Amino acid sequence: MYLVQVQQMKILISKPMKDNYLYIISKQEFTSLIRFGSIPYHDNLLLENNDSNRNVLEEEIISAFKRVAPFVGDEEYLILSIHNFPEENLRMVDLSEIIPLTQAAKVGYEQKFDSRINFGLPKYESIIKKVEIEIDFDQKVQGAKAIQSIFKLSDNSFHVYLKEIKNGFLKRLQGSRSDGFQGSFWEHLYVYDRYELFPKTDLGYLYDLGEIFAHSKGKKSFVNSGYYKFLEANKDELREKSLSKLIERFTSEESIDGIRTPLIEEGFKKYVVALLYLLFKNQLSETEQLNDTSIPKTVEWILKNKKEYINELSASLFLLGAFFGYERFYDDLYGSMNIQVFESSLSIHGIQEVSPENDIHLKEVSQTEDQQKEELSTEIIEQEVTKEGNEIEKTDTLSDEADGVFDAIINLFGDREEFTIAKVDLQELKKILKSSFGKEPKKDEITHFIMTNYKGKFLVEKNKLKVVKKTPLGL
Repeated sequence: MYLVQVQQMKILISKPMKDNYLYIISKQEFTSLIRFGSIPYHDNLLLENNDSNRNVLEEEIISAFKRVAPFVGDEEYLILSIHNFPEENLRMVDLSEIIPLTQAAKVGYEQKFDSRINFGLPKYESIIKKVEIEIDFDQKVQGAKAIQSIFKLSDNSFHVYLKEIKNGFLKRLQGSRSDGFQGSFWEHLYVYDRYELFPKTDLGYLYDLGEIFAHSKGKKSFVNSGYYKFLEANKDELREKSLSKLIERFTSEESIDGIRTPLIEEGFKKYVVALLYLLFKNQLSETEQLNDTSIPKTVEWILKNKKEYINELSASLFLLGAFFGYERFYDDLYGSMNIQVFESSLSIHGIQEVSPENDIHLKEVSQTEDQQKEELSTEIIEQEVTKEGNEIEKTDTLSDEADGVFDAIINLFGDREEFTIAKVDLQELKKILKSSFGKEPKKDEITHFIMTNYKGKFLVEKNKLKVVKKTPLGL
């Protein structure tokens, strides 16, 4: 009976009819529509099909997709053409066309659904690309708000630069380099990546600042400028200074007024925003967790000792969140909010003053704190192992598969005794452990797995993996 009904539906859908309405429907709802023949519908997702005015229709489709849950992938939603206005329910017999979002989605549906269901051409694919961009940028903005919330900073003044940040976001999507277009300082700061061999200490961020400023003025580089000559002449003196000391020198140095003055706007120091953002961005690029960086310590130090930079700090964090997006911060955000339905292993630590000179601490944390973090992590893991009273038997022998994982991790060390769990090594660990998790694991899942299953063979200290004994647990 059901198969006959589907066959009849295909005949109805294939007939030429006037398409008066469009309806945005999720894949799950569409499946229910096929199975049950009719489903409730949402008024705000029903659009008048105005093909005569493509621009208006495009705006209405984009607006409608903003009213549904954000999605990743092109098979999450479809667009239905309807020839009758639905009264109580949306009915299968009212459909005149089923429109996938993309050509790839059309192919996917044809493989997964009954072959007699006729999927049309993705006639709105160009609009869907714009929808995806809107979703992506909205997640960037949510990331900016999230990190400000994590550190309990509520200043919203930097929101006035959202248009410029979005321009930078679009430039990055297009693959543009900072030296390849002319825009505002904020656009270039968002797009900028370092390509030159600048110092690898905090001094390098002052060189980056010079490049970004030059690009915002339509120049390819700041090399040979007065500011560049100042940095080169004082490189040996400045090379090992912390960022806070470098900011002090940049603020007081009269010979570089040509770059400093344009980067001050009604007392708001854009150069402080840029330097903090570049520091934070570099640190977070090497790890997935805020607690594995000095960002929390730097934020705490500024809030205690440099209150005149609070607005600049808030702006730098806003930019950082807008660069990495909400997905990068939601774990830390939920952990900081004490949400009843979310169990967090760690939240952002409270931070103390970090040096006798009241300097921004940009180096490694103390060994004592490392030991405390290690003890805390071990205690949490042991609690998770015996969670809800279900004792997990600890054994010195793992399966052949686990021994294979052990060997793969050992091979990753090569001649090294330790390595930082970041960048290339982190990606290799994800590949090694993917089969064990059934998915690509996150960094905290990797460290949990290693500390639980290879205790006594590896040590995880702060952001480093160290080898203790290069034999599998079964030997």
